[in-house]
Amino acid sequence: MNQKVNRACLALLFMVLVLSIPAQAKEEWINDILVNPVRYWNMQVTLVGEVQNVNANPAGTTRGTYTLLDDSCPNPITIRTKDLPPVGRAFKVTGVVMQDPANAAVPVIKELERTDAGGFSTQTRNLLIALGALLAVLIVIFVVLLLKPKKNADAHPRAQEIIRPEARRENQRGAAAAPTIVVPRAPAQAAETQLLQNPIAELLVEQGGDKGTVFAVYKGTTTIGRAGTRVNDVVLTDPSVSKEQASLYFDSASERFSVVNESEKNPIRVNGVTVEKKASLKGSELIEMGKTALRFRKI
Repeated sequence: MNQKVNRACLALLFMVLVLSIPAQAKEEWINDILVNPVRYWNMQVTLVGEVQNVNANPAGTTRGTYTLLDDSCPNPITIRTKDLPPVGRAFKVTGVVMQDPANAAVPVIKELERTDAGGFSTQTRNLLIALGALLAVLIVIFVVLLLKPKKNADAHPRAQEIIRPEARRENQRGAAAAPTIVVPRAPAQAAETQLLQNPIAELLVEQGGDKGTVFAVYKGTTTIGRAGTRVNDVVLTDPSVSKEQASLYFDSASERFSVVNESEKNPIRVNGVTVEKKASLKGSELIEMGKTALRFRKI
């Protein structure tokens, strides 16, 4: 559950980052626009230059025009704006190239955005502030979810190794060394509901660091993986196995077994076939995960 929430938070953060990046028009030279205005009619452009003259229209307001000059030529270009800038300051101006109402052959720029050369506009600065606040909220949510204990952490104690009496008697009779039989041990108060009276299947490790170990299956749901946050019934030491690798299920109504892959980056294989979600088990299948191979056997 926490992994899904974390992925959702990261996806939301990525979307905010993408949406908050304003589209930047290509920077143009003023001389190019003045020489060939037809090419730029109704096109959004970005210019960088110094404010030369300011003309308020109507007088006494902040609306009007100003001229902008860059290093491309000695002639400035006229900018129409609702917020006149100070003379002598350098700005980056983004706007749309339009025809001068008094002379259709002369281009003027309708200002859309203006920033100090190399600085941020008010709109961009507000977006960055909002993004920072959202990022802080997402970090807090992530930390809370990371530190939140799982509700069922105490309901499934870590499996403990138990040698079944059958294996002990075989050793006493001088037979070949029997494999270690590992069964899950449930709390005393929940023993009747957690475990069945007799094992219903076995998982024999035929390959990997736990080779020779037999895990007895006493439960309708048996979790498999390395030691980690989730307390697994079948705990493997193979570092290439995920902490939440898979689960073995037994349907008591149909008396059928199935195995479900629970790792997105580390799929399991049954008899050499990759299992993306779920596979049915009839008996004697070889289940591979990481560098470990377990033989499934019904009892």
